[in-house]
Amino acid sequence: MFTILIPTHQRHRYLERCVSYYRRLGFALMIVDSSETAYDAPLPQTVQYLHLPGLSFAEKVLVALSHIKTPLVALSPDDDFFLPGVLTSAADMMVKQPDYSASFGRPVRFNEFSYQQFRWAGAALPFPRLSGDKRLDIQRYLKRYEQILWALYRKDVIQDAFERIRKAQYDNDNFIELTIAAVAVAKGTINPMAGIWMVRETTAAEHWGKLHAAINWQHQADVTRYKEQLADLVSADYAQLALSAYIDRMADNGLIARYRRFRRFLVRHQAPRPAPVVEGDLVWVDQLLSRYLAVHQH
Repeated sequence: MFTILIPTHQRHRYLERCVSYYRRLGFALMIVDSSETAYDAPLPQTVQYLHLPGLSFAEKVLVALSHIKTPLVALSPDDDFFLPGVLTSAADMMVKQPDYSASFGRPVRFNEFSYQQFRWAGAALPFPRLSGDKRLDIQRYLKRYEQILWALYRKDVIQDAFERIRKAQYDNDNFIELTIAAVAVAKGTINPMAGIWMVRETTAAEHWGKLHAAINWQHQADVTRYKEQLADLVSADYAQLALSAYIDRMADNGLIARYRRFRRFLVRHQAPRPAPVVEGDLVWVDQLLSRYLAVHQH
């Protein structure tokens, strides 16, 4: 039904932990590695490994996709972990609803300073109701943005998005995620999942998204590339609408509006309640602790 695709580069120390986790779940795994040297540890039959030294992020993802036969692909970094219950539920929903282009959800996070207790990433605000009008939906989504890079996709959607990313050759990698979001909205219905979606390691020194500045109008070359790559989607102004919604949410007016929505949400939900989870997934979360520690003790 789906394959988990893990791009990696010069981080072989994480792969043993990653493979060990997914081996027990029986999910199909594709690792695509652009490191100088290949990963030489034995791999189970459920894992395919491609060594593609020197390729860019988009290039190696596209090569991996050409080897994947399943209709759905879950893209994951090498230091994060999808939870099996919610991922399988999302896949079932996408099989039943072929119009769904991508499913995603909220993470819990851990790092070397808080490994004794996972931290819930916060209660999500109600996701905006999408109408089917793509020009309106892309604005609603990006004004209330939830990450869509590490998500479950229809294979045709993620392939289309990364073809555009490869051609664009952005200077700022944060445009990668913005491109995926625009393609996912244009080509179907995005599907936010309740509950914990994945467990994410937050190591600031290696967080690729933070290595680049937040997207703004001063990134003129990348803005132009973005508009060029999305010119055939929905309408001539689709890319401009996406950029305006995403950038304006971080401006003063956007921050004030988000605060007011959040305050109204808190007032309506004052009673404390546990974060929703798929039954059994917390067991998998707990077992990640020892594997995280094992990596950092080397």
